[in-house]
Amino acid sequence: MKLRNYQRRAIDSLDGYWREKKGSHPIIVAGTGSGKSVIQAFFIKETIKAYPTARILCVTHVKELIEQNHERFHGIWHDAPSGVYSAGLKRRDDAQIMFAGIQSIYKKAFDFDKFDLLMVDEAHLIPKKGTGMYKTFIDNLLMVNPKMKIIGLTASPFRLDGGSLIAGDGALFDGLSCHITIKELIEQHFLTPLTAKEGIAHIETSKLTTQNGEYRTADVEKAFAENSTTDLALSEVIELGKERKSWMVFCASVKHCNEVAEKLNERGIPTIAVHGELPPNEREKAIGGFKNYEYRCIVSVNILTTGFDVEQVDMIALMRSTQSASLYLQICGRGMRLCEGKSDCLVLDFGENILNHGAVDEIVERQLEMGGRRKGKKGEPVLKRCPSCEFMCFAATRICPNCGDKFDISTLPKIQQEAARLAILSSEREKREEWFDVTGVTYDIHNKPGKPSSMKVSYFSGNLQSFSEWICLDHQGFARKKAVQWIKERADVNDSLLSTEEMVRFGKKGKIREPDQIKVLTGRKYPEIVGFSFV
Repeated sequence: MKLRNYQRRAIDSLDGYWREKKGSHPIIVAGTGSGKSVIQAFFIKETIKAYPTARILCVTHVKELIEQNHERFHGIWHDAPSGVYSAGLKRRDDAQIMFAGIQSIYKKAFDFDKFDLLMVDEAHLIPKKGTGMYKTFIDNLLMVNPKMKIIGLTASPFRLDGGSLIAGDGALFDGLSCHITIKELIEQHFLTPLTAKEGIAHIETSKLTTQNGEYRTADVEKAFAENSTTDLALSEVIELGKERKSWMVFCASVKHCNEVAEKLNERGIPTIAVHGELPPNEREKAIGGFKNYEYRCIVSVNILTTGFDVEQVDMIALMRSTQSASLYLQICGRGMRLCEGKSDCLVLDFGENILNHGAVDEIVERQLEMGGRRKGKKGEPVLKRCPSCEFMCFAATRICPNCGDKFDISTLPKIQQEAARLAILSSEREKREEWFDVTGVTYDIHNKPGKPSSMKVSYFSGNLQSFSEWICLDHQGFARKKAVQWIKERADVNDSLLSTEEMVRFGKKGKIREPDQIKVLTGRKYPEIVGFSFV
């Protein structure tokens, strides 16, 4: 097997990390489908070649991943001195290179000769606080060998329950050695791109309460039960998925999961529910049936977000909401593996997850920039509309870049209940700058209680489409300067007439030059005019 260029880069980054003495415990961030098991296997083989007596332990949380990682390793190094320690796989080997399940081995740190290197796959599952299995095991291993190095492998350097793996209290790893981004994997055709739509029948996260950093399950379940939201959402799933082969639906609770599976089966969609209350043998049988196309849809709650690699998945429905950007990333990753005949994976969002977390391929960068902190209050979306001029800006913005008004950060923005195509990848946003012919323009005064007036300019393209912008002549500072520039580019007018009321009159009399075309950024919930063409 030949390493891909980014896999080679990841392996080399570890040697560079230690050589530059940045720390002893680096983490590699690599998106779903990047081949973390290949990176791990080649690194181990090269390490043993350089240090023949080194002992290496690879730990993860589910037997499927343990088996997968071990098999991939032996596919690369056939006669490797390796073994498996996992109760689920009914093996308890003691070897120079071991692949183990954390549940099986965490009490056994003193039962083996010292390990020189520990590799943790799916490191984002290490909990933030407490004396859990990982912390207990790692603390004991370091007692046996204080010089042991630890390497983390994950799609996100932030825990599912919030908090950084590389900074702050309780951080196990001391730095990032390599980041293989989703964007580069898609651009190099190693991942399938995503496309997304927000369901008409979606719930509003601003109405949900939070418990331990996550929406209360009972609230999410109740929200889907109200106003027949589940039934309406499933109608959309069936309609939008009719050309899709393999569906995954993520639900709010076990009860909701079983309900959704039952309703889909009643509507003629062969569906199986998989959750934590299902016995392991039944779970394996269900997953196997889905892989073999016996079921068109698999419905899950709180599992199948990692270690579930079914290439044919081409539609994912989020009938739940989460405040965890890492969980959102893991869920979307289930549909990004390459498969013959699959051009993309459709993500249907009924829980405002895309609105709240933004483009999947920007999640890690945003997390790193914010140090793992929450965006803000629960349910606060990545984008919000200015209450004064209705300009769309990022949720963290305190002053509107269009009109200059300050946001009242004590209140949450209202989210419209309407169907929308959302940009789940940043490239979708870029590609959706579209030109529209202008067939008509209207000018109106836009009033907000306690705020200066602005001029709402609406551009019509045919009979069914319109796009608007707000010109803030009655505001102060940058907003007025921007508005004056807009007017002077389109009308011959004295400065004394530069008011919202006068300009509306000018517009209605045809004294404002109007574009023949406008360029609109349509890859977001609220389209934004970003360019004009005048003959």
